[in-house]
Amino acid sequence: MKQYSEKIGEIVIHLLGTEIRMEQTGLQITSAVFERVGIFSDALLGKVLHSIFTSMHFYRNATRNKVIPVSIVKAIHIFFATFMISFGSERLI
Repeated sequence: MKQYSEKIGEIVIHLLGTEIRMEQTGLQITSAVFERVGIFSDALLGKVLHSIFTSMHFYRNATRNKVIPVSIVKAIHIFFATFMISFGSERLI
């Protein structure tokens, strides 16, 4: 699995980007990979967190309604809940 970790990271970051708008899928994949395999790269974790907050910023500031969709908020909450259960809050810091 480690040999594919770089490619998985690229795919996830691509899905979380605002130009693709597949945040839910990207968060599901990331959550599953982090839960099953673990965090294999601190850089990937940083990029994922940055992409999450960039996506939230995009929906809040660059859309007509100025609202983050409920489905994306739900996916983000599930991602962070899974992350906290698997690794604890100290890992985020």
